[in-house]
Amino acid sequence: MTTLKEIKAGRKLPVSEGGTLPEPTEPPAE
Repeated sequence: MTTLKEIKAGRKLPVSEGGTLPEPTEPPAE
């Protein structure tokens, strides 16, 4: 499973680059 650091890094990328859609940061479901 991806780490929190990877998730945060992914959120900073455009969707075309593999990031998530712009949305409020929330704790990942574990």
